[in-house]
Amino acid sequence: MKNEVNPIQSWVENDSRLLSILNEINETNLPIDEQAEMAFHRISELYHLPKLPEDAQELAETTGEEVISVYQELGLVKFQEPDEDIRGLVLVALYNVLNKVTVDLDEIYKRANMKKERGICYKGENSRVTISFLEENVSWFDADCKLYLKHSG
Repeated sequence: MKNEVNPIQSWVENDSRLLSILNEINETNLPIDEQAEMAFHRISELYHLPKLPEDAQELAETTGEEVISVYQELGLVKFQEPDEDIRGLVLVALYNVLNKVTVDLDEIYKRANMKKERGICYKGENSRVTISFLEENVSWFDADCKLYLKHSG
C-alpha cells in the first residue's frame, strides 16, 4: 500500500518561513480562534495572497485571471468541515489559494441541498467568515452579507 503524502503537511515541513510563523503563533498560547486569525493575516501576507474579496478583485483586474480570496475559500472550507480545528481550516484555505485550487462549488450546493441559482452569502470578518444560502426573495443587503456571489451552472 502506497503512503499518501498530505500536501499541507508537506508544505509546512518544506517551507521554513511558514513553519517559523506557525511555531510563533502556537507559542503565543492565545485561544484557537485568535491563533487562526493571526495565521490568516500573517501567512496571507507572507505569500502575498488576496485576503479579502476586494484584494482578489484588484488582483484579477491586474492579472486578468479569476482569483478567489482566502476569506472566500475559508468560508467554503469551513462549511465543508464544520467540526475541524479552525487553524487547520485556515491552512487549507491558504494552501488552496496559493495553489490556485478551490473547493468544488457543486459539492457545496449538493451538501447544502440548494439550487445553484440562489448564491452564497458570506458573513463575518477575516477568519471568522461563515457562509449561508439565501432564500429566493431575501435581499443580500438585508441578510447582512459582506459578499454575495450568485452562481449559476
